[in-house]
Amino acid sequence: MAVDVRAEAIFLAGLAGTAEQPRLSLFQQIPRERGAEASPSSLAEELAPPVEANDLEGAPTSTLLYRPDINFILTEAPDVARAEWRSALRWRVRDLLDFPADQAVIDAFPVPIQPSGEGPQAFVVAARQDTVRERVTQLSEAGLDARFVDIPDMAHRNLAWLLPEPAYGTCLVILDERSSLISITKGGELTFCRQIGLEVGQELNRVAEELGVEPEEAQRQRVEDGLAAGGSEPEGGQLGGPTNEELALEEEGEATAPSTALTDFADRLALEIQRSLDYYDSRFRQAAIQKIYLGGEGARIQGLEAYLEEALGIAFEFFHPLDYLQAEAPIADHRGEVGFPVHEGILAIGAGLRMLDPGTA
Repeated sequence: MAVDVRAEAIFLAGLAGTAEQPRLSLFQQIPRERGAEASPSSLAEELAPPVEANDLEGAPTSTLLYRPDINFILTEAPDVARAEWRSALRWRVRDLLDFPADQAVIDAFPVPIQPSGEGPQAFVVAARQDTVRERVTQLSEAGLDARFVDIPDMAHRNLAWLLPEPAYGTCLVILDERSSLISITKGGELTFCRQIGLEVGQELNRVAEELGVEPEEAQRQRVEDGLAAGGSEPEGGQLGGPTNEELALEEEGEATAPSTALTDFADRLALEIQRSLDYYDSRFRQAAIQKIYLGGEGARIQGLEAYLEEALGIAFEFFHPLDYLQAEAPIADHRGEVGFPVHEGILAIGAGLRMLDPGTA
């Protein structure tokens, strides 16, 4: 079981089966009242009804914390026994934390590849003890057995387990309203992760405002038409003049250009991805990434994969989680619905996959 707590909603994802053959047995979005996130103590009250309705009492559970509630730091691995890493790294990263080191919960894990000319590296995760304690308490009061407090970066790694892993690694971009990241997983372990410098929620709101429609209708238009409307190409692409047939359609009002907000978003996304790959290449000197999977609500733009392929010269594929894991009938039946929130809650699924292999760091 996984619980992903957002400002507007809580996502529940239940995973069954095995790590090799996972099955999504439960997926639920619970809308939240405005301001609920400001009162962490209300979480138990919000969760109690679905826990009871779905017979989840005592279910082993993971949950997610997001930036700025966590610090995620890449640093040199300490030259001590692995059992002593937390203590050693607490003081190494103390000046990089947003809060006193003695108030932090620290965890760390090794980076499986080594930067060119540097020693072994480690990822360090730090969170305030009070924040972690409050989340665990609320889950427990709701009747759940809180086992893991995870982060979106590791949810990326878990989702990458579902995908093919070529020699250069599995590259995954999830455009999420709370945490947009690009990650590379090799050998089943997180190798690289970087925040995408785009506020996806704001970007999608811009699209709705430009179109002058409600968010639900804007969602439908970007999913069904998106960048494909008008045959948009990235800046610098070869734009040919319109054909007589296209001009005729425009005169009749039957053809529309893609949203300016969408093309601007796609151009800046291409730049962010290129910057990330350039940094990865310069720091780690690994084989070039040849394919990228795009997931999350912000990636649900018709024609986005083709647009990015044209801009970057890399293959792109949309990542629908239900294409890579089995799902119970009530969930699978909603797969094709534009408004089905499985893409908004994709990180909850990633956190839930952790529960199928709890021995994994």
